[in-house]
Amino acid sequence: MAKTSPFAAKKNIEADLSKVKRVRLRDPKVWTRAALVWTLLILVLWRTLAERGLLPPFLYTHRPRAEVVSVFYWALVVGFGIWVIRRNSNSYLRWRIMVLILCQTVFGLMMPLRILGHELPIKYPHLTWPLHMGVLEPGKGAILLVWGALTSLILWPAVSFYYGKGIYCGWFCSCGALAETAGDAFRLKAPRSPFSQKANLGMYLILVVAIATTLSEWAHVGLLRTWYSCIVGFLMAEVIGLATYPILGGRTWCRYMCPLAAVLGWFSQRGKSGIATSLTECIECHLCTRICEMGIPVSAYALDGILMKHDQCVACGECIAVCPTNTLAFVFDALTGLGPQPKLESLTEAIKHGS
Repeated sequence: MAKTSPFAAKKNIEADLSKVKRVRLRDPKVWTRAALVWTLLILVLWRTLAERGLLPPFLYTHRPRAEVVSVFYWALVVGFGIWVIRRNSNSYLRWRIMVLILCQTVFGLMMPLRILGHELPIKYPHLTWPLHMGVLEPGKGAILLVWGALTSLILWPAVSFYYGKGIYCGWFCSCGALAETAGDAFRLKAPRSPFSQKANLGMYLILVVAIATTLSEWAHVGLLRTWYSCIVGFLMAEVIGLATYPILGGRTWCRYMCPLAAVLGWFSQRGKSGIATSLTECIECHLCTRICEMGIPVSAYALDGILMKHDQCVACGECIAVCPTNTLAFVFDALTGLGPQPKLESLTEAIKHGS
């Protein structure tokens, strides 16, 4: 018998159906949020292009400091995180946002600003390869290299295997922190078409490039690392990731391009956690599919009554919270290995009514 998450029994019975209504940019709450996210994008662009000597001297001189960008990022997470907490009565959703705010405060703000002091042997313990390439590259020191190997190759893959990649992506990651707070209003923008499901393979292609890039650093071929930083680290993660919030939802980077999501998703999909569904209790409302920010056809699994073990699931818990019949619940001791996939007709029905 699979062990059910204790949070499943404390879900909000009266689901917040306002979350599954269409997002319209003319809504002041929506366009204000979009404007703030794009302001962050402008600051990132300004600083990065200035550092590369691609801006006039005046803009270079007055470029925003790294601390300013970090504080603004943190302020967005905290401000919109409080808004999300106040809007939800579900205990799981509230705790998850509070932990994301705490992690962003400690790892995303305090340590980069060095509030904890210069003497720490490991100043950035949250860095994980291949999202943060430097921890497994030569020349960074033995302590950071060993720590990076332990966290990147053992700790987080093991956590994902037993509890799902959502522990990192949904409770810990700084990219996820912004997506779950400032990006919460845009979750219905996530594409759910059959093409978008296949496009998820893009993150595995970038993972291959990340592996080749790291190997090239150990072989002292530095050109590939420069291109990787510009194309993946800057253009994809920062520019495209932030620019598409109001267009494709807050998880564009996480869903299509993040190489760490590919690693953790691979272990998660073959591990011991998932979302249990019930064929007899599903009323085919498709609210779970509509609210999924990763574009997963959740209702297809419910229509067939099978365990959902999906490499894209970040354990946000929204599908469980919005379900009016308690059809869905987290489980943590499921059988290992890939679970059965929904039937084609169930997938078609879920995508059709979830879009």
